[in-house]
Amino acid sequence: MKKSILMMFLAAGFTTAPTFFTSANAIQTKNVFLQDQLTYIKIDVKDLPEEVVTAVAKDYTETVLKSASVADDATGKKVYKLSLEDSEGAESVAYYYADGTKFIV
Repeated sequence: MKKSILMMFLAAGFTTAPTFFTSANAIQTKNVFLQDQLTYIKIDVKDLPEEVVTAVAKDYTETVLKSASVADDATGKKVYKLSLEDSEGAESVAYYYADGTKFIV
């Protein structure tokens, strides 16, 4: 009797696990798809909000801000795409909302 109850629980777990993982993958894929759909427009670095400039200076102390672009995300918030270069010439990209919080890509 105990073995049949255990087998029933194991079978239920194996049948629901693939559904859970499929749903999680679908959600992650949807987020990536939405981020890829952002259309960035190049702007002057001097036109960045002060909160973004302050956040970049704090988070990337040894870099120079080379260029900036802006887009609206799915909720209508402005997202800034920033091209940075460190002292060794390595380039990187950072994304921020207008309030200075990081936009996770």
